[in-house]
Amino acid sequence: MAPNSGPIPPLPGTGSSAQSQTPDSNFKELYSFKGKPDAAEPFAPLTPFQGAFYGMTAKGGKENRGTIFRITPDGKETLLLSFTGEMDDGANPSSGLVALDGTLYGLTEHGGASNLGTFFSLNSDGTPHLLYSFEQQGGVHPTGGLLAADGVFYGTANTGGNYNAGTVYEITTAGEYHLLYNFAGDRTMDAVRKAACDTSIAIFTVRRLTVARTTTGSSSGFRMTDPKGDLQFWGHGYGRGRPPSGLTAISGALYGTTLLGGAKGVGTIYEVKPGGGERVIYSLALKSGFAPYVGLLNQNNLLYGTASDGGRTEPEQSSR
Repeated sequence: MAPNSGPIPPLPGTGSSAQSQTPDSNFKELYSFKGKPDAAEPFAPLTPFQGAFYGMTAKGGKENRGTIFRITPDGKETLLLSFTGEMDDGANPSSGLVALDGTLYGLTEHGGASNLGTFFSLNSDGTPHLLYSFEQQGGVHPTGGLLAADGVFYGTANTGGNYNAGTVYEITTAGEYHLLYNFAGDRTMDAVRKAACDTSIAIFTVRRLTVARTTTGSSSGFRMTDPKGDLQFWGHGYGRGRPPSGLTAISGALYGTTLLGGAKGVGTIYEVKPGGGERVIYSLALKSGFAPYVGLLNQNNLLYGTASDGGRTEPEQSSR
């Protein structure tokens, strides 16, 4: 489906006044996904691109296999693509799009030649180009998103590899795939085990990236950074009641989301000051959208995000 005609308005909040803004409890719903044939279940973050926001959803679309959409800051949605899950197409994306040199790139958890996930690029009119189909030996079902560094991408596959515990990989914009690391599950330091202090950290180096593996109680994760520390890529396990996403820094404070908690018990947007002290700046609710699996996007000191459920129009029941 081609995007709507006409220019895309600039993002709001530009100018000197925007720099003095800090997020508060003002919450504005821009759009409610309606479910098939519209998009549904946005587990992925938004990506600013060419004056609008681009994103993917795990469900919805004509085949209910996920979508790519564009939304303007005033809430006008354009459905760019409905995934089918065929051999030359992906399905069920759970991570966000990444812009590199004027092109968008993304991952799907399923679809492709073996239905084990894909890596693709996206034309401005919404036409995808399949660049790589994931295979068992190199890791499959990529859910963690992409990190761009030095003109290539780094990412993680949820399962597959030598021990079927996932992998770290490098992939070029042409789809050339290189396996970098096999997670070994309970065979090595990658094990998810509760330490005496309730926190364990292991660090190893993969080419130009440093990967820190962490375990805290029942929630586990890792962080990949480049040598300069400029780029970071977070992965995590989803523990009930724990924040599943990273933090976003604005004006000396940190902002994030939780799956649970708040006045309605279905998630929050919160602020943490550098010296400590946390406050809930908004409690999510059924009608406003809830269960945000990803963090927040800072665009001109305004926060944007997606919620995987809720909204004014409830999508069909998820099978995830």
